[in-house]
Amino acid sequence: MMQHNGHTMGVYAVVAAGLVAGCAGSGGYGETVRFTARAQSRADEVLSSGERFSVPQDAKFTITETQRRSEGGGSAESTASADGTARCQAALSGKGLASAEFQIGHMLFNGEDKPLPVTVSCDCKFAYEIQRDPAHAPEMIGLKFYVKDSNRSMLGREVFVAPEGDLAAARHESHEAVTFKLTLEPGMAYQMVLAGRVDLNSTGDEPPISASLDVSQCTMTVSTN
Repeated sequence: MMQHNGHTMGVYAVVAAGLVAGCAGSGGYGETVRFTARAQSRADEVLSSGERFSVPQDAKFTITETQRRSEGGGSAESTASADGTARCQAALSGKGLASAEFQIGHMLFNGEDKPLPVTVSCDCKFAYEIQRDPAHAPEMIGLKFYVKDSNRSMLGREVFVAPEGDLAAARHESHEAVTFKLTLEPGMAYQMVLAGRVDLNSTGDEPPISASLDVSQCTMTVSTN
C-alpha cells in the first residue's frame, strides 16, 4: 500500500508488528549494529493517548554510530550527530577499497503491560555526489530507514537510495518520507534507524573516484493511534 505525499517520492507503508515475512533477512548495511539500552526512551513516559514524540525536537537522537574502513589508496570518513545530520565519504586514488557508514536514530521501550499501537514516520533531506570518470562505476551508495524490535525482527524498511543499479545522477538531492503503522509490545524495545553507506573499490586500473552522502535534516516521529 503506497501513497505519495508532498515530498519527492514520499511513501506510505502499513506494517503490522511481528510481521517479518518479506522484509526480514540476514541484515544488510547498518542493520547488524547492536545498540544499548542507554539509547532508549520509555514510551509510557513520552507518549500518551493522542500525543506524538518527535526526535530531535523533543529529544536528541541517541543512536549516532559510524564505521569506516580503507585499504591501499582508499580513504574514508563518517560523522553522525544527535541533531539529525550525518555524512559519509569515501575516495580512491589507486588500487584498494574505501567504505564509510553511519546510523542515526532513537529507541523506544514499552514499559507498560499492554500493547501500544503507534505510527512511526521518518522525514529526511539528503544529497549524494559522485566524482569519477563516466566509464568507471564500482561505487555503492545506500540510504534507508528501518524499524527493528529487540528480538531483531525487522518490522519495516524503506530504501531511499538503492545500493544496486545505476544511480540517478552524479549529484542528486531529495526530500523523502515514510510512515509505518505498528504495535509496541509490552517489555519490548524498538530501534528507529536511518542508515547510510558509501562503498568504493578499485583494482588499480581505474582513475580516481570519490563519493559522498549527506543527510542535512532528519526527523523521526512516533504518535499514538
